[in-house]
Amino acid sequence: SVSSDTASAMHFFNTSGGRLVLLSIGVAAISTAAPLIKLIPEVPSVLVAASRLGFASLILLPLGWRHRHAVGRHQPALVLAAGLCLALHFVSWIASLRYTSVASSVILVTLTPLLLVPAGYLIWGERPTRRLGLGIGLAIGGSVCIAWNDFQLSPPQALYGDLLALGGAVMMAAYLVCGRLVRPSVPLPLYAGLVYACAAVCLWAVCLLSPVSILGYTGSAYLILLLLGLGPQLIGHTVVNWALAYLSPTIVAVILLAEPVGASLLAWLWLGESVSWLQGGGGALILTGIGLVNVQAQSAAAPR
Repeated sequence: SVSSDTASAMHFFNTSGGRLVLLSIGVAAISTAAPLIKLIPEVPSVLVAASRLGFASLILLPLGWRHRHAVGRHQPALVLAAGLCLALHFVSWIASLRYTSVASSVILVTLTPLLLVPAGYLIWGERPTRRLGLGIGLAIGGSVCIAWNDFQLSPPQALYGDLLALGGAVMMAAYLVCGRLVRPSVPLPLYAGLVYACAAVCLWAVCLLSPVSILGYTGSAYLILLLLGLGPQLIGHTVVNWALAYLSPTIVAVILLAEPVGASLLAWLWLGESVSWLQGGGGALILTGIGLVNVQAQSAAAPR
């Protein structure tokens, strides 16, 4: 019956394997964001971020509003902080795509797991090890390779884009920490809807108070803005928020490392962007380094 099939599906997604499958679907949706944004260079970064967050919040917030009493006394501040961090993440990262390649941007923005190490130590008691130090060293070395490659190609434009992507990584780390502190006790539609709405309100205020033009773009540009809201945001980031109720932010961030692979492949297919040996080598160093961080995080989370 339909009900038994639904129950079986829910049981599967409550297992560790099912959670990883669902999170992989979310990462696949997120991977489409960078190539789609590259297709609309005429749309300002702040309008792209405001649109995708606005579309997603309009769908999620009505679904979760009936659970609004589940938000505790001190949690609204964390929800607001998460929204502000998400808004800054998108503005910084989307702007980076105007100056550097998809590969460099998405690889650098996935340095988030390394930035979560201090939070893991201070909040969850995850103690760093030699393996963790090696992972950080490899990731920093990879970042230097990418920065040097982009500086040679288009100084200082591409390097500026790399710095914006790193800023996006910092904001994503803060966003995931806030989410981990709130999500276990707040229903997903309500939490995601509130966070997206907070971020969208901030960004739309910037759009309306600045000389950013909201109208006058092509129909295909508005279609891409809608796709960004439905795919990478509504599906992708909402699945990430769902996972924060069950997994540490470090593990979630490490799984997001699949994004550079998917985004770079789509950029090659849709935009004809190639990946240089220096970019590829730098990306491999970063992914290896963060992989070691993942092993450290899993060891810390293992029962003793």
